[in-house]
Amino acid sequence: MISWFAGHPTASNLLLVLLLAIGALSAPTLTRETFPEYRVPEVSITIEYRGAAAADVEEAICQRLGNVLIGVDFMSEFSCTARDSLASATATMSPDGDMGRFLDDIRTEIEAISDLPAQAEDPVIRELHRSDLVVAVAVSGDMPFTHLETLGDDLKDRLLALPGVADVVTQGLSQRQWQIEVSLDLLRQYGLGVEDIAQAVRRQNVDMPVGTLETPDVDVQLRFTSQSRRLNELGELVVIAARAGGELRIRDIATLVEAHEHDEQQVWFNGDRALILEVYKSRRDDALDVISSV
Repeated sequence: MISWFAGHPTASNLLLVLLLAIGALSAPTLTRETFPEYRVPEVSITIEYRGAAAADVEEAICQRLGNVLIGVDFMSEFSCTARDSLASATATMSPDGDMGRFLDDIRTEIEAISDLPAQAEDPVIRELHRSDLVVAVAVSGDMPFTHLETLGDDLKDRLLALPGVADVVTQGLSQRQWQIEVSLDLLRQYGLGVEDIAQAVRRQNVDMPVGTLETPDVDVQLRFTSQSRRLNELGELVVIAARAGGELRIRDIATLVEAHEHDEQQVWFNGDRALILEVYKSRRDDALDVISSV
C-alpha cells in the first residue's frame, strides 16, 4: 500500500483532501463541551418502608441489598443509608463496565430478593448522572408570584414534552410552607405561649402508622391520618377547648400566611422576581434544539 501511494502521489493527495473534507463537514455535528465533566456512573436504589425506624430499615433492607449486590459484575462501591421509613442506596460501577448491563444485573438481583418486608414498597431503580444541562430559560414579569409559578409550571410541562428532554429543574423556588403569625398581646390575653400553638398543630395534624391488622387472607396496614390540606383547614385547629363547649381556634388569634421556606433562593431578573428553568438532555442524545421549539 505504501509503495503504491509512493508511485501515485496524485492519488495520495486526493485521499488527503477527501479526509479533510469529511472532517470539515462532520465538525459541526460533533458533541463537544468547553469543560468536559466526568461523573462516576452510578445507580440509585430507593425502597420506602413506611412506619419503620431507621434501625429496622437498616436490618430489613440495607443489609439484604448489600448481600445480593456484592456479587454484581463491575461493582466498585455500594453504600446504603437508612432513615425512618426509607432506604436509599447507591451502586457505583467501575469505569470498564457497561451501564446497560450493570443496570440490568442490579435490577435482576433485587427482583430475586424474596425476604423483603411485606410492607415495603417496590424498589425504585434509576441510573444517575444520565443528563447534561442544555439551556437555562428565565421566566419573569410584572405579575403576582403565584401567577409566575403557574406560568413556570406550564412552560415546564411544554419543555418536558419535547423529544430529547430528559428533565427540567426549576430554580428560584423553595419548599412551600404555612406560617402562623400571632401577636404577643393576644398570647398574653389568653395565657398562651408559642409552644402551645405548636403543640396544638402537632397534636391535631398527624399522619402515622398504628399497626397491622392480620386476617387469614391478607394483612392490612393501618394508619391514622388527620392532616390539614388547605390553609383554611389549618385555621380550624382548636387551641383551647372549654368544658362548656367554647373553643378558641387558630384563626381566632393568628394570621395564616402561605410563603416559601428559604427567601435566599429567590431569583431576580431585570428587577422582577423570576424562575429559572434548567433544561437537561440525555447523555445518549447527540443534539437537542429547545429554544426554537418552545
